[in-house]
Amino acid sequence: MKITAVIQKLNPGESIDYTEALIGNCESSPLAYDKYTPISIVNPITETIAPNVCPDYAVLLSVNAIDEDQVIIECAPKFKSQTCKTKSNKTIIAKDNISYTWILISGKGEFPLGNTGSTVVFRKSQSEDAVLMCEIKNEFSLAEDPVIRLNYTVKKAKKPKAFVGLGDDENTGDLVKLYHLIVHKADDVYGGKGSGFHSVAESMVQAYEKAGYDVTFYEYTSVGIINSILEDPCYQAFCMVGHGSGGNVLLSGNTSESFDEYTSFIARKYNETFWGCSRNPSIRDVQLLACNALDSPWESAFNCNARVHGYKETKLLATLRFYAYVQFRPYKPLTLALP
Repeated sequence: MKITAVIQKLNPGESIDYTEALIGNCESSPLAYDKYTPISIVNPITETIAPNVCPDYAVLLSVNAIDEDQVIIECAPKFKSQTCKTKSNKTIIAKDNISYTWILISGKGEFPLGNTGSTVVFRKSQSEDAVLMCEIKNEFSLAEDPVIRLNYTVKKAKKPKAFVGLGDDENTGDLVKLYHLIVHKADDVYGGKGSGFHSVAESMVQAYEKAGYDVTFYEYTSVGIINSILEDPCYQAFCMVGHGSGGNVLLSGNTSESFDEYTSFIARKYNETFWGCSRNPSIRDVQLLACNALDSPWESAFNCNARVHGYKETKLLATLRFYAYVQFRPYKPLTLALP
């Protein structure tokens, strides 16, 4: 008995059509399939953000599922009275195509490159978290499986950051500094608490917050603190308030190297070590409210388009106060997140 099987190739969206060209008395039975193997999730929804990109205005969302159905192909006697009595069975595992559709349920955000596929880009909002749903189902199926719906919450985008540091203030004399430099070890702070510089720093903090920044304020600032600010790509604004001398900003804390000042040279060298470039890539608004701070090239340590404000000469505290209270206008923070 010779049986010749012909399986037709399917086009997308076309249903299964299995036919037999028979010589003799055997034919194929209707195609059987397993209805009890549902879609399974291989990897749940995960999010990936790009390193050193801040604020985190966009995120990659990914999920992975699989649907393996058991298909049974069987040839059997056409009529019970015929002599062809031997069944010919074959079982195969067929992987169904799966479709993924992402839907914004609540909150704000968008899919700038489309909302279909196992991996999508989602653009965050500045103001609200977003609740998303991924609908997973068979695209062209041998057996219809239940649709899977997964929910996921994407947090709203973080604000750009601004740093305000209080350096050596008006009540810290040379003898006090020398005492702490000799007696105390690494990272000890020895700044004074002069109300004049402190009020200038607080005014700068309020201005940055009003402009929309997430502000970090240090009342005592060391070399280590400033270096940590230079490492963080979320910082777009940098401000130091205190005494200055010869192009340097005097600090209120010392490190293991016993520095009590911060210079543009230190900033450039640290940028080269951490970023591989002498210019910090993200800080674009630099405010050095210290006398004689601009006697050194601070602009060479920050973004090429950065605004650098400061003084090359000695200024009265009243000048700093007037600038902070009245004249200062922060740059608007940059973000690509939705308003």
